[in-house]
Amino acid sequence: MSQQNRVADAVAALIYKEAAALDRRKWGEWLSCFAEDAEYWVPAWDNDSALTEDPTTEVSLIYIANRAGLEERVFRITRTVSPASIPLPRTTHLIGNIQVSERAEGVCAVAVWMNQVYRPNTHEQIIYSGFYDYEFLNGPELLIRKKKITLSNDYAETVIDIYHL
Repeated sequence: MSQQNRVADAVAALIYKEAAALDRRKWGEWLSCFAEDAEYWVPAWDNDSALTEDPTTEVSLIYIANRAGLEERVFRITRTVSPASIPLPRTTHLIGNIQVSERAEGVCAVAVWMNQVYRPNTHEQIIYSGFYDYEFLNGPELLIRKKKITLSNDYAETVIDIYHL
């Protein structure tokens, strides 16, 4: 197996691990997928065909600048400090079409995703979908350095949180 195939397999395994951890509510395992300086960004649509480009100066659906911010979000979800997360919906992430590339800045990947969200209190089902763009820290352990989530259907009747994406 070539080095390129090994990298692609490791990237896919990490992407699948992250999604499974979200679906199973294994928050520590989910957080372990991210580097300390990881950026998690869900840009808003500026118009029907263009996303916002800078999370520090333009509107974002979610922007978390580092892993400490992700840890804070998980703390709020798991400690029932987030009323919008009670009860926590059940999710099923489907990920496919993972394309891995190596660039000057490191290993990157793009994937398509769909997530079925079931709210047990209302029996409502919602489907979210879009694209993931990843940059990875490829050191002793492969970790997510940046995750940009393009949400195709950004109209939501409720709050959008990390488990929806």
